[in-house]
Amino acid sequence: MEITLRLTKALARLNKGQKDAVRTLEEGCDMAGLINLLEKDMAGIKATLLNETGEISESINIYINGENIRYLQGTRSPLSNGDHVGIIPAAAAG
Repeated sequence: MEITLRLTKALARLNKGQKDAVRTLEEGCDMAGLINLLEKDMAGIKATLLNETGEISESINIYINGENIRYLQGTRSPLSNGDHVGIIPAAAAG
């Protein structure tokens, strides 16, 4: 199955400057599996996305088809063919 990945400019540096990418995954892959796959191609992204307990860092938002995975199943959120995954650093205002 294929998913489309969208990165912000800050994270695109880990992907040779490319903000968009298509990744081929095995059927049944979840967000944790995608992050592990990305780490092979984009060294350092796993440490950027996950905290010390292996959950999504508070400073990162990940969306599957526009839905924040924090409100789905977190890193166990399943992926399906054609999904769009967006990874965005959280914005803070003061």
